[in-house]
Amino acid sequence: LRGKNIKPLPTDKTNISPRFGFSFDPMSDGKTVVRGGYGFYYDTIATTDLRTTVAGYPGLFWIQIANDSRLTNRPNDFFPNIPNPSTLPEEGSTTFNLPSRTTKHPYTQQATVGVQQQIATNFAFPADYVHMFGLRFPRTRNVNARMGGATGPFPLIASGTRMILADYGNIIKINQMQLRLERRFTKGLGFLFGYTLGSANS
Repeated sequence: LRGKNIKPLPTDKTNISPRFGFSFDPMSDGKTVVRGGYGFYYDTIATTDLRTTVAGYPGLFWIQIANDSRLTNRPNDFFPNIPNPSTLPEEGSTTFNLPSRTTKHPYTQQATVGVQQQIATNFAFPADYVHMFGLRFPRTRNVNARMGGATGPFPLIASGTRMILADYGNIIKINQMQLRLERRFTKGLGFLFGYTLGSANS
């Protein structure tokens, strides 16, 4: 990639992720506990997205060669030597990927609240509600798509070249109700039954 106008992603030094949690015994009997928490949780930028952007950069061509005549319809005659580049086809593409200049690390705001009740000597029943709201998650979109229907003009390149913007502007919302029945490990037996009812939207 030497000589190409590719710049590294700047380091984001503003990823502050505070957390807060609490628990208390409202009955003061050691059998009921109420818990909750809230926090910011940052994710990483997927390297596969970055590799796709680089591989589709304008003016950059790459060819994958398989040493198998069943795949390439070429005689298996060059391995372990390097094939002659003049004998290999050069292929271009009508689509290339663009990195967003405003990309930042995705993150979620997560909140949970629940109650756990002792229902027998070694049994407990916890019930928790979990909410996750995520911002800056990856998405792709063609910024040179036709405008105004099937016969409309292309906004950026008149030939209709697909310009796929690797953007991190997606939003996700997850809600869950988590129910469990737990038996503390005693007399050689312990178990946990769980059920989660949830929904996810992006």
